[in-house]
Amino acid sequence: MAKQEKFSVVYEGQVHVIDSYLINNELIYKVHFPYKRQPLLIVRSVDPGTGRAWSALQDNREEEVERFGKLIDEQIEGQDS
Repeated sequence: MAKQEKFSVVYEGQVHVIDSYLINNELIYKVHFPYKRQPLLIVRSVDPGTGRAWSALQDNREEEVERFGKLIDEQIEGQDS
């Protein structure tokens, strides 16, 4: 497991630190919450119908996956500009 980068995003007025890790050629993002909550582990995959999609490595966190996936996409796109 190789740690790739660390950045932060603001969501609902709170700063969330995000680490990325390269595991078995898969880039996994770990979202840390500023309060006592388990980190969220998400990965971006390719959906043949819609293009990119985000999925969680934990159950029942789809809403958070969607929100933080978009924030990560914005961060990555901002770095490319």
